[in-house]
Amino acid sequence: MLNIINLRPSQLVELDPLIEQSDVRLGDQADELLELINQVLPPPPTQAEPEADMDEDKAQMEEGEKKP
Repeated sequence: MLNIINLRPSQLVELDPLIEQSDVRLGDQADELLELINQVLPPPPTQAEPEADMDEDKAQMEEGEKKP
């Protein structure tokens, strides 16, 4: 369960390795599980957000250095 939360699979190919014998255990419910995951869990964070935060921090530091 924790792997599903951490990895947020959005396709069957991503879910299959997380659940042993998923085709036998879940069958047609795998698609329903994927829909539920997409509805309940937020999308994974993107790589661009941390870079944007770093740019803001860098700009603030440079402004602080310029002030007497």
